[in-house]
Amino acid sequence: MLRYGIAFASVAAGILHLTAASAHSEHTQILAFFIGTGIAQIVFGTALMTPRPPRWFLRAAALGNTTLIAVWLASRMSGLPFVAGVEHAEPVGVKDTVTVVFELLVVVGCLALASGGRSLAMRQRLTERGFAPLAAATALLIVPGLATSAHVHSDEHMHGGGAHGHTDGLLAAGHEEHATTDAHGHAAGVAGHTDDAMEHADHAAGAEAEHTRGAETKVAGTSTQRGAAAAPAEPEQVTGIKANARYGPFVLPPAGLGGDAHYNRILSNVAKPCSDCYIVSMRPNMVYADGSSANLNTGTMLHHAVWTRPNRPDATCSRNSAIGSQGERFFASGNERTEMTLPAGFGYRVGNDGWNLIAEIMNHSDQARTVYVTLDVLYRPLSDGLRNVTPVWMDIDNCGDSQYAVPAGKSNKLWTWRSTVTGRVVSTGGHVHDGGVKTVLTNETTKQQMCTSVAGYGMKPEYRNTIESMSTCVWDRIGVLRKGEQLGLRAYYDTSAARTDVMGINIAFVYETTDLSGGTAPPRSSAPQEQTAPPPSGGHDHP
Repeated sequence: MLRYGIAFASVAAGILHLTAASAHSEHTQILAFFIGTGIAQIVFGTALMTPRPPRWFLRAAALGNTTLIAVWLASRMSGLPFVAGVEHAEPVGVKDTVTVVFELLVVVGCLALASGGRSLAMRQRLTERGFAPLAAATALLIVPGLATSAHVHSDEHMHGGGAHGHTDGLLAAGHEEHATTDAHGHAAGVAGHTDDAMEHADHAAGAEAEHTRGAETKVAGTSTQRGAAAAPAEPEQVTGIKANARYGPFVLPPAGLGGDAHYNRILSNVAKPCSDCYIVSMRPNMVYADGSSANLNTGTMLHHAVWTRPNRPDATCSRNSAIGSQGERFFASGNERTEMTLPAGFGYRVGNDGWNLIAEIMNHSDQARTVYVTLDVLYRPLSDGLRNVTPVWMDIDNCGDSQYAVPAGKSNKLWTWRSTVTGRVVSTGGHVHDGGVKTVLTNETTKQQMCTSVAGYGMKPEYRNTIESMSTCVWDRIGVLRKGEQLGLRAYYDTSAARTDVMGINIAFVYETTDLSGGTAPPRSSAPQEQTAPPPSGGHDHP
């Protein structure tokens, strides 16, 4: 019974390692490690079916699984700086925890078997009273362990007999066609705190998509990057077809009754402004039902909105994490509502796969509010053959809740990512909280400064002196990046008191190409001007 229990635990751990391997296809070392480990654990478990496995074999298995547990602990506590893709600490997940439980059982069981007749009584007690029931119980764990290999967050329920008495997700996609779906806001910790008890505060939270076709709209790409002097004075205008999507309604109770609580709403399979297209510009907003702006002057705040594609892997965050399981993070905004624009000739290709939306919305007023998140885009048809860009999410607290602490006064913090792509950065912009001064994107290997994204304050009354803008960099060659080089993000703050909940984020759009000398460097005159007075340092969440 003891041997079979160990064998089961080893095979189960091996299966979980193999199912996790596909999430690391972009990192060769990690992929090989998961496949090799999974095969070894399955082979060992099978070999344990022999009546008398050698003691050295059992001790080697105990040592091997102890090493795996140690590697797991290191990856969750500090990261593995010598392995690309896991340089920083990963959050603890269901699948990896279940796998470690199996490995612990293998270690204990192998040591008990290897002890021989010297501890026969102990082995009998372990088998009869402890190990066998525990092994049977852990059989149930492989079900949630395997279940977490699915990458699409979807919690759909049919409406009708036996359905919930509320609607958490309402989707209407296309021009005149409508459909409904439930999408519960399970907390993924993208930003802010998560409160499971508040997940059903929205009576309806979903999406309505509207498309407007007609004359093409032009948007001038702008750059805020110091670069070579020999460059055009003005960038070429970007043109596209207008389309928009509206997500909601989000029903917010008054402040003090849950309206000002931090929690994420996760909507699955939301409407897209277009499919089989190239998006060349995205502009976020939050509005009331009549289309008027919803902002801090009326008590509401778009703490963050993150759009993801669950069928595509994120460039910087592993599928094994809660954030990475949401897929590719391709656009996001805080209350400052920074627009993304690509230079002429470039586009972010959108297929027929689904989108998710992760939103945290707060109400600081004493009245209930109902708001919608909107996304306005310009797009081009696939037949235009634009150069596709890859979004690279840079985050000081990547794969966590995106929040970190800063001391009082001036400070800055750097986060780096070892690039898995080669190409030219063509668009980027930052996100900080109140007290944030700027973010700086740099190739740490070549020491090339690519973009300084500066925070703006005090010019728009509806923002109540909180952060209201972030400058962006848009050009056909802001900077270049080679596979293996370190891309760095440094966030700067100037606060009157220590803070524990600030953010520092940049989304860099990279045109993957070996033609690193293509395009032109932006003009030096386009560098942004930083404000001389310190920014407001009050809480980011409060008017």
